[in-house]
Amino acid sequence: MKFSIQFSFRRPHRIPCLLMIPLLLLATLCPAHADEAPVVSSGTAVLMDADSGQVLYESDGAERCFPASTTKIMTCMLALEHCSLDETVVTPKSSLDIVPGSSAIYVTPGEELTMEQCLHALMMASANDVANAVAEHVAGSLDAFVDMMNARAEEIGATDTHFVNAHGLHSDDHYTTAYDLALISKEAWKLPYFQELIGEMFYEIPPTNLCNESRYFYRKHKLTRQGTSLYYEYCLGGKTGYTTEADNTLVSFARKDGLTLIAVSLCCPTTQQYLNTKNLFEYGYSHYRSVEYSLTDTLIERVPVYNDCACTEKIGYADIVADDRFQYAVSNDTADDSLPPFDISVSLPDYIIAPGDVDESLGSVSYHLNGQLIAEIPCYLREPVRPVSIESHPATAPSSAQNHESSIPGIFPWYWNIIFISLFLLTLSLLILPALRRRRRKRRRFY
Repeated sequence: MKFSIQFSFRRPHRIPCLLMIPLLLLATLCPAHADEAPVVSSGTAVLMDADSGQVLYESDGAERCFPASTTKIMTCMLALEHCSLDETVVTPKSSLDIVPGSSAIYVTPGEELTMEQCLHALMMASANDVANAVAEHVAGSLDAFVDMMNARAEEIGATDTHFVNAHGLHSDDHYTTAYDLALISKEAWKLPYFQELIGEMFYEIPPTNLCNESRYFYRKHKLTRQGTSLYYEYCLGGKTGYTTEADNTLVSFARKDGLTLIAVSLCCPTTQQYLNTKNLFEYGYSHYRSVEYSLTDTLIERVPVYNDCACTEKIGYADIVADDRFQYAVSNDTADDSLPPFDISVSLPDYIIAPGDVDESLGSVSYHLNGQLIAEIPCYLREPVRPVSIESHPATAPSSAQNHESSIPGIFPWYWNIIFISLFLLTLSLLILPALRRRRRKRRRFY
């Protein structure tokens, strides 16, 4: 069967439409991944890339929920940020100030544990009494620790979260969202010991000064239990939670082929939080992969250097560079050499006062994608700068090599825009003019 396609150029305004035909045909060949979504049958959920913070999927992620014991992720993070693991924690009387029958290892006031032991009890046994002990040890009082929790949440960007205790037992004024909890979990994941703690299968606290028996903890996360229907081989662990008011809550971490994902599932009945989480992970790994973006000694800006704070003695220019890398998630349909349309912003000083050292941070370059901050890379001097005598090093205009144009990928000099526009207009004219000439010839034949 043969097909014949004929184009008429009697109406030049149709030409742009014809040029769209290849694009439309190409679009029909692309997989419709956007129409596929994980099954989240109840509750709220968020799937986030642990490296970049990109939200890969969400279902009512901004809806307020009670976090229950997933609160302890924040408690653990603050303890790791402010304490060493070998510190001795003397359990206070406030350890007993919990709901009777709730999760606990039943410490005695005055009992001594290391911070390492406390964090295992906190994350593996979900011990509410130990949460109070950790809070008072870190901040001096429970109220002061709650203030730290809320301040840290705001700093992270979890602006729809409010804590009133360190353990997560119910209070109407103790709430978060799936998105906020994912942000908090992403921040905690940056701490190496938190990752190690999440992956623990078994832990023992030997007898203490006030307890004659060892205490044993086992990981409760059902996605990590081999041989069960809920087992998911790439799941690293997480934090479970439950209260009558919160229902089941779950934060989970998984890693596959270099892509680390965080799944948050809140307000779920029975074991639905595990099914939701497994579906989220399977969706994430079937649709996304991790890509590394590297800035190797990349020139960000060239700024003037002055001898004095009054900026009257310019002694030359200094290169400010970025030398780092970051990872982000891209769709599996994205070509390996394709760079996402990052919005790039640079925050740097207008000038430098000598002296300056290479290890001195001078600002940053930020990468945003779809309104989300993907990475913030610090910037440094390429070489140290030192004060010099004006007589021996007069300030001169920069050479052509000493311009202020950035070499950072994604930021182009203004004249490239003119070049691109000119090429586009030239290409368009080559397509249209022959058609107009043919049209004029046809008209002449009838006169």
